[in-house]
Amino acid sequence: MSDETTLEEYKEAWKEMELREVRRDRIAHATAYVIVNAFLIFVNLWTSPERIWSPWP
Repeated sequence: MSDETTLEEYKEAWKEMELREVRRDRIAHATAYVIVNAFLIFVNLWTSPERIWSPWP
C-alpha cells in the first residue's frame, strides 16, 4: 500500500476545505449583519422612537 495521495483525493479535499471556508464566511457575515442591525434598531429606538429609520440603512 502507498501512503501517497492521489490527484482525485487532493481535489476532493480541496473542495471540502473551500466549502468549509465559505460556510465559515457566511456565518461570520450573518453574525455581523445581525449585530449591526440590532445596534441600529437600538440607536433608533433610543434616540427617536417616534420615527423609525433603522430599516433604511
